[in-house]
Parts: sequence; structure tokens; C-alpha cells
Amino acid sequence: IGKQKQSQQPIKQWSYYPRTDLRSFGYVGLNNLGATCYMNSLLQQLFMITNLRRGLLTVGSEDSNDCLLRQLQLIFANLQKSEKSYYDPSSFCAAFKDWDGNPTNTFVQQDVDEFFNMLCQRVEDKLKPSNNPRLLNNVFGGTLAHEIRSLDTNFPYFGSRTEEFFTISLDIKNKQNIMQALDLYIQADRLDGDNAYFCEKYNKKIDATKRACIEQLPNTLILHLKRFEYDFTIDKRVKINDYCEFPFMLNMKPWTKEGLAEKEGITLVDKDGNPIASRYDDYYNYELVGVLVHQGQAEMGHYYSFIKERKPKSLLNKNVCLWYEFNDRYVTKFNEQDMAVEAFGGMKTISLWDPFARKQMTQVCERESSAYMLFYERKKVEENKLSTSIEIQTNLINGMPKDIFLKLWSENTEFLQNKDLFEKNYFEFLLNVLRFWNFSTNLNYDDPFESDEAKVIQFSSQYVIETLMHMKDIETLRPWITHLKSIYTKNIPACRWLLRYLIDSNFIQVYFLECSNEIVRINFADLVMHVVRLLCPFENQFFFDTQEQYSIDPIDKVSMVIKIVPRSIAAEFFDRVWVLIEKVRKFWTGFKQYFMLLRDFALIGPNQRKFLHRRTIFGVFNNWFMGTPRDNYCKRSPVMDSQYLPDLIEFMKVISICLKGFANEAGVEKLPPTYIKEENYQPEQLPMQLLNNLYDDIFFKALIRMDYCREAILEIISHCAWEEITRTKWILNHVCIENEIYTNTTLLRDLFQLMFDLNDSKREERINLLLDPNSSVSVFKCLKNLHNNTKKIAVCQLLVENSKKSELFFSIIKNHNSFKIIYDIIESRLQDLIMKSKLNGEDDATKELLQTKDYLKQFIPEDAIQQQSQHLPNPTQIQNSQDSTDSDANSIEELDEFEVIKN
Repeated sequence: IGKQKQSQQPIKQWSYYPRTDLRSFGYVGLNNLGATCYMNSLLQQLFMITNLRRGLLTVGSEDSNDCLLRQLQLIFANLQKSEKSYYDPSSFCAAFKDWDGNPTNTFVQQDVDEFFNMLCQRVEDKLKPSNNPRLLNNVFGGTLAHEIRSLDTNFPYFGSRTEEFFTISLDIKNKQNIMQALDLYIQADRLDGDNAYFCEKYNKKIDATKRACIEQLPNTLILHLKRFEYDFTIDKRVKINDYCEFPFMLNMKPWTKEGLAEKEGITLVDKDGNPIASRYDDYYNYELVGVLVHQGQAEMGHYYSFIKERKPKSLLNKNVCLWYEFNDRYVTKFNEQDMAVEAFGGMKTISLWDPFARKQMTQVCERESSAYMLFYERKKVEENKLSTSIEIQTNLINGMPKDIFLKLWSENTEFLQNKDLFEKNYFEFLLNVLRFWNFSTNLNYDDPFESDEAKVIQFSSQYVIETLMHMKDIETLRPWITHLKSIYTKNIPACRWLLRYLIDSNFIQVYFLECSNEIVRINFADLVMHVVRLLCPFENQFFFDTQEQYSIDPIDKVSMVIKIVPRSIAAEFFDRVWVLIEKVRKFWTGFKQYFMLLRDFALIGPNQRKFLHRRTIFGVFNNWFMGTPRDNYCKRSPVMDSQYLPDLIEFMKVISICLKGFANEAGVEKLPPTYIKEENYQPEQLPMQLLNNLYDDIFFKALIRMDYCREAILEIISHCAWEEITRTKWILNHVCIENEIYTNTTLLRDLFQLMFDLNDSKREERINLLLDPNSSVSVFKCLKNLHNNTKKIAVCQLLVENSKKSELFFSIIKNHNSFKIIYDIIESRLQDLIMKSKLNGEDDATKELLQTKDYLKQFIPEDAIQQQSQHLPNPTQIQNSQDSTDSDANSIEELDEFEVIKN
């Protein structure tokens, strides 16, 4: 295992399973880094051009991450020789700089034609000092002739100017095929009137025609179809989805200089006036070998490529070159007969379900996928164009630089080994081998960890963390973790080594935050906390001591650097965990295990909770939760989005545990039932300067309103209010004054019930405070502020329930004459139901409401009830009101609030 680990490169990806990462159909894809599909689709087309690929791989380049030519060679070499399913072009993106010298922004999509022009310019600059400076010209380079011909027979004139091109851009709007677009491309423009051509030969303006035609064709012809234009009426860039055909075989002669001359009956001559010899027929014949497709709209879309292989790879069809779709990292077969549907654009008919007509309806809409660039190769390549001054290089292996080939060979070897090693059976086999070892027991904290047995533990742990946790099938992970825990239980020096290994390897952030697999995060946290729990009893006596740590300066690599670090390895480890609190925000969708780790650490004992308080956990959590800008006024990353809220249950539990580990404001003589008792430990109080961060008005109200963890909220309130009337008033002030928007019904009931049930010496005083209608923090103050009937009735029912089961509660509420207030609220609700024709005597919730009303009657003077009844409608009025209600109203009934409460 040790030798295997030393020979392997660290595995960085998660859910790794090499058997599914093998190249498809003999081809390799490219990883999309965010919005790099434009780059991937073009690079695949360029790679498949044989002469370009061979030429680029044989030129010399600088072995540097910033060398664009080198990175392009790495891409082509991996696409040619890699055994993996895809290659990651991150290094290429870093080397390909924009006009300002910045690396490619992988989250911003570019126009693929613009990218091609920029790439050609950069590569040409890099090729100038090489042994093949005109490589791109020999592959893509063609020549246009810009001609001006006089229309005035009295002033005969013909002029021509040449221009090199790599692509031909065609207007395809309202064009049925590219032949029509090519006709438009060479169509002559008339220059007359104010726009007449000024002829230097005659020193005057003359009427003339101006046109462009192809003078020399390239071996690989690239046609750019202009599918984007700017619409000034809507001030927006739009896509042209017009139907435009293109053939698989294309004869380019009609659009060349000699083809036009032949059509017009003109004989072409050279500079000396001699007739130019005609070219061979195959010079003009091209075959379609690649289609780069854009799918979507102008402002957002996706690029991918259809490419025809140059040499057959199929064993079944040895003489047939097949088409493939290259869509980022995925390569699949493509049927060329589907080209019209997939790439010509135009309109399509779709079938949609019409909910009003209740049947399938057909609708005509535009196809969003259409060809953007076409790649044609001459049927018979001009050999003289490809002849270059390539020198024989001794540093090439298999047509590529030796170091690149050897690196690929090593990567392929490791990958193919992993294909067999990353199997469930292999992991189970290794675990069974490890189980044969009879590990000795060593509970001496200061013993060295250097024996052969130590090497077995080290290699096994490293193997699990660096290899097994990265695999896709992690069923065998749990048995490995269980067995490792049993090993560490008997070996304290091994526990010290594991935490040191995790600190030095910087694995804390990787496995607690960056890891995308929750099962891996859970098992990693389980192993770590098991080791920490074993170490803490040995380290408690010096848990807060520090020591000097010496290390080599990472900058000059010579001088020594002295750092003050905790003497306890567990404390040093959690120092590293704690500094990640800000980075946690960036990984909010999976930070649950991070707070679970802090929760379990705080549960270990008083020293661990003191450790967190020394780092002002309440203040840090306050700022973190509220998103307060940091010291340098930098905004914090949000911990939610429009679809999901973060899982802050463990966050709340950490606050609760760190609070319950200490006495509340009542003092150490009056400990709350929530206090976490520890043997041989005297209770302590937290300084108010630490508690003030928790008792911050905005923060505390936010914790209640968000209601992330009901259990933790109630524990915090119970702990704070025990034997503390002043703190009780402070809490109730937040609950009673601002409860309408932020608290739900069950939370409100639970909060009040908690206050009623606190069985301390202040209970009677607290209940009096809650039931006195004149108190600013009473339940009735809350009822007055509530506008939601559901919440009102829920609180009233709670008061009635408590009056039935507690004599103290009953006597206090009766002394304050509060039964009448509850009765009026319930009576008002019943009137409201009557007026809405919603009163149903058979409904369980209504029965309960009526029973409560009857129960309250016995505690209210009869004259007060009669006075209230005078305002109620009589039964006849109720019946008439019900009869006059539209019969269809029953189909749009409101939600029965009482049934909701009951459920």
C-alpha cells in the first residue's frame, strides 16, 4: 500500500471511478470549466485536422505553464494519447491571455469565431521563431482578390489587390443554402455617382464595379455563417435562425477567380501577360469534415461539434469514416443523415398540451440549433503547400515532445492501474489483510510513533483518506472507518500522528468544506472526532499552554521561522478548523459537518467550551450570521440563494451547548436544569462581555424568527430565563412585541409553554408577569399585537389548557379576570365564522372551540355574557345568511385554520 501511494499522484476529484472515465470510441473529450464550450468545440475541430495536429506537436516550445503553444501541445497530445474520457484545459485557459493580459475568464462565453481569430494570431506569433513558421497558412491560409473594373469604355481600367484569410464569413440571412451566400459574397458592387471610384491612372472619378473573389483556396476551408446581428429596433443582439443548407461535397470553382473568368469568357494572364495554366479539377473539390453548432439564443447558448474522423477506427467498418458528436467531455456517435435536423436551422413543428382545449396542439417555432462554422477539407491535399522546413528532431517520441509523451505514458499507466485498483473487491481485500494484524495497546501519550506497526497505521489511514474517500462506490468506507477507530482507540501516539498529518497536509478545508460527497464528510468527521475525544483527557492539563514551533521560511527556504502554537495537538487542530469560519460561507450548501464538528468538540468538556469562548464564539457567530461586513469593509459571501436556505441546525446547537456549559446570570448557586454538569469541575459564569454578543437585540431576535432549530432555541431561552426575571422580561419583550411576521404558531405556543413550565423559585412571579393584562410583556399584550386568527386561537387554547392542569395557573388567571379576555376572543372568532357561513357544528375543531367557550362561561359574570350576546345575530338570521350564500362558494372554501392547529 505504501509503495502504491508513493507512486500515485494525489486524486483530487470526488466520486472517482476510472472504469467510467475511459475514452469513448477512441476519442477524448474536454472538460467544460463553466462557459468554455466555445473553446472546447473549436479545439476538437482543430485537433482532428491531421496536418495541423502533427505540425503543432513537432515544433519546439518552452516548458512553461504560461507558454500558450506548450499548453496547446498538451491538449493535442492528451486528445491523441490519453486513456481518460476527457482532459481538463485549465492550464490552457490560464496561458491564453486577453488583450489586457488577464487569463481567460472561464465563466464568460465568447464568440467562437472571434476566439479562433485571436487564437490564430497568438499561435502565429509563437511559431515565428520555430522551424515551421507558416504552419497555419499552409493549413487554413487562402487568398482573396479584391477587384475593381471600369464600366466606362473611354477609361478602361482593371485593378486587383490580394488579402490573406483563414475564414470566409458568409451572410446567410434569407439564404436557402451556402451556395447562395457565396454568390452574395462575390457579388459586385457598383461604384457610381458620388460613390464613383477615383482612378489615379486618369486622375478622375470613373464608374466601376468592385468585388471580392477567391484567388487561392486553402487545404482546409472554414466558412463562418453569420448567425448573429444587432437589432437596433430593440437595441439588442439577436440570433438568425434562418434555414440554410450546406452540402457534404462542395465544388468551390464558381467562386474563384478562374471560375468567374471562365464564366465571363475572360482569359487570365500573369504579370508578363502569359495565360495562367488551369488547375486540376480536384483542387476545387471539398468534403465536409466538421460542423460547429450553436444552440440557444444570442446572449446565452451552447457550442458543440460534429466531426468526421479522418481514418476509420471502427473494426466493423474498416473502410468507413464515421461522424461523432463532441460535446465538452462527452463523445458520442452521430448519424450524418440527421445533419439537416441538427444543423440547418429553420422552423420545426412541436406538439404541446393545451390545458384549455384539453388536447395536444401543434405549434411552429424556430430551431435553436444551427451550424455556425463549417470545416471543409480538400479531397486531394496539395502536398507542396504542406512542405515545410521541418528539421529532424531527436527529442520527439511518437510525433510529440519526449517529455509530454513520457508524462502521458505515466498518467495512462497510473490510470489503467487505478481502473483495477478502484474496485470494491480490492478495497475489501485490503481491509481483510489489515484485520489480520494484531495491533498492540499503547496509551502512553509521549511515546514515539515510529515502529513497523506505526507504518501500517500510517499507510492505512493515508490510503483511506487520500484514496478510498475519493472513490465513487463508498460502501466499503464505513467498515474501514470502524476498523481504524478500533485501532486508534488502543494507540494514543497514533492519534497524535493523525491530527499532525491532517494539519500538515491542509486536508481540513478539503474534507470538511470542498468535498462534495456528504457521506465522505460524515465519515471523515467521525474519525477525526473519535481521535480528538481520545486525546483530550491526556491534554486537558496543558490544553491552553503554548510552545514555540520552528520551521523553514517558505520564501527564502533557508532561515528559520518561529511560531507560537498550542501545546495540545487537539487545540492546534481546532485552531485550524476555527480559522475556516469565513470560508465556510462559500460552501454553505454542505457546511453542516463543519458545525457538527464544533458541536461535538464543545460537548467533550469544559476546556473545549472555554477554548471556543476564548475565540469569542458568540461574537464571531453573531457577525457571521448577520453578515456584518468584516474589518476591511469587505462584504461577506451570502449563505443562501433564491431556492435554498442553509442548514443551520448544528450552528444553533453549538450556541446552545456553549451557553449551557456555564451558569447563567443567576449565579453558580442556582444552576438551571439545562446546565451541562461535569465531574470534578466547579461551575463558572461567563463574563457579560461575552454574553452581550449573544444578547444583542438584532441577533437574538433573528435566531428566534428564523427558527432553524426549535430544540436549541428553547434550550437557550430556558437557560437564560431560569431564576432570572430581568432576562425573562427581555426575552418576552422580543416575543410579544414583534411576533406577527416572524414566528409561526407552534413556535409561539412552545415559547409560552416553556415560560409557564420553568419550575424555579420565580415561577409564580413569572406566570403573574405573563398573565397580567397590564404587563407590557404579558401574553395578552402578544394577543393584542397579533392579527392572525390562527395564532390568536392557538394562544387562547394554550391558556385554557394550562388553567385546567395547574391550580397556580388557574388562580393567577382568575385573579386577573383574564378569562373574560379569552372568552371575547373566542366569541369574536365564532361570530366571524357565522358571518362567513363557515360555522359547522359537526367539525372537530369547531366542537373544541364551542367546548372551550362553555368552559369559560363558568368563570365570567352572567351579565357580561348577556351584554355580549345582544350583539350576536339570531339563528334565523344565521340560517337566512347561509341560504343566501351562493352554492358555488363551497368549491372555493378557505383553509380551516382550526383543523390546521389540531393536526
